[in-house]
Amino acid sequence: AFQPPRLHPGSRASVVVRRPTMPSLASLLLVVTAGSAVPSEPSSGDAHEEHEEPQLALASGFTAYPGYGGDLRVRGSVMLRQVEPGRAGLIYTLFGVDPSCGPAFLGPPDRCAVRIHDGASCAATGPTSETADAMGTQRYFSVSNGWTLASSNWTLGTPVSDLGGKTVVVTDMHGHPVACSPLQSFYAGRSVEDLSVSGWQRYPGYTGTVHMTGVVRFDEIDRASDGAHAQLMAVLSGGLGLDPGCNDLTGELAPNACGIHVHEGASCASADEIGGYFWDKSKIAEDPWAQIRYFPSLPLLVMPPVVTGLKNSELHGHTLVVNDVTGARAACAEIMSKASEEALFPQRPSVAALVEDFSRANLV
Repeated sequence: AFQPPRLHPGSRASVVVRRPTMPSLASLLLVVTAGSAVPSEPSSGDAHEEHEEPQLALASGFTAYPGYGGDLRVRGSVMLRQVEPGRAGLIYTLFGVDPSCGPAFLGPPDRCAVRIHDGASCAATGPTSETADAMGTQRYFSVSNGWTLASSNWTLGTPVSDLGGKTVVVTDMHGHPVACSPLQSFYAGRSVEDLSVSGWQRYPGYTGTVHMTGVVRFDEIDRASDGAHAQLMAVLSGGLGLDPGCNDLTGELAPNACGIHVHEGASCASADEIGGYFWDKSKIAEDPWAQIRYFPSLPLLVMPPVVTGLKNSELHGHTLVVNDVTGARAACAEIMSKASEEALFPQRPSVAALVEDFSRANLV
């Protein structure tokens, strides 16, 4: 059973989740530290007001820091949302961080850190790259297998709307930069339909060992650069049933391995009915699902944003498929409204309950 670590006294990497349940996944995951303002949900409609600024900044394309030749391979996502002037809510779910950065680590703040840098690129070093001055630093705490999950307040000297185009850098226990990802800006979605998946069945003809039982929730967000609709997925229940072989970061994966993708079909009865990956090909040229993968060790995995060009309402009724470490399609379920899923599967824990249980275990 998953046993979350207790964070070191005095750390800021702790969560307080208040009831009642927040109306969206993005809001819920970023309700941080008692006394924080809760971001209000946007009104319905497609167009964002001209005066409105992006509320979310997301980093999910982590690559090795230029010149880093060590063994760490960081993957996952970092998400920030404005909660009040000068303060952002932060949640990160990272895998492959330095396993020496445990809760008892007491090094300088630049070690075992998640940092925002003023540079605009992870491709090279220099004054306009990720090596520019750090704008803020947060300590992370690694658990077994080198994963970390936390949420906190982050006092920044710039609004979240200005973070798009900057970079996130992860350091090891010595303070050496090991990974970097650009930050992208997103608006909170206009969708009034929260989606959920939990009625899993084995993919037709699959004979492997994966038996998916976890819960997946969808939130809708919009990319600030072009307004394209995107989905933010959270895999809950500790990744129950996911392929444990997908924790390995040391080798190259087979095509489609460890993936979790929305498919065109509306039924899991046959492979022909499930069909291929689903996105708006008239708006998004490249397959947005190709780089999406899961890490079973994380108890709450916030996936990188998937820019599908589709609203949540257009995904409703389609199918979600999970692949094993060989790339084989292992499990399938229908995407339904959150209300319908909770009615059919009342024993499933809510997002609020899962996050609250995790935060209580981490509070000092």
